[in-house]
Amino acid sequence: MTDDPKKKPYRRKDHPEHMTGLKPIEKGRSGNPGGFTKAMRAKREEQFMKAEAAVGKMLDALLLELDKPDAALSMISADKLKLVHAAIERYEGKAVAKVDNTSSDGSVTMPSVIRLVGPDAATDDNG
Repeated sequence: MTDDPKKKPYRRKDHPEHMTGLKPIEKGRSGNPGGFTKAMRAKREEQFMKAEAAVGKMLDALLLELDKPDAALSMISADKLKLVHAAIERYEGKAVAKVDNTSSDGSVTMPSVIRLVGPDAATDDNG
């Protein structure tokens, strides 16, 4: 044992029971049967590169169309907006919503009462 209570007396691999309950992998079997093979990873990477190239070409074509007079409004469609949105997310990453749930004293506590106020509460004369 050591004098420092925070320090572990041994490393994980040196623990006497670190291998308890583990079974050796049979010869000829994968340790990760659901994982990807090298060929599968290469195919996925190839498909990803093709998809990136296709998105780039579609965005270029969209920009060329938008340069034509009065084309902008006629070009708006869900699939084209989704394409642009996906391209922006690939470059910048997905937006992260931040929520401040700290109290005025800095602690994180949930309120004991939650009051729901509807849109008509300010104009309601009965209450």
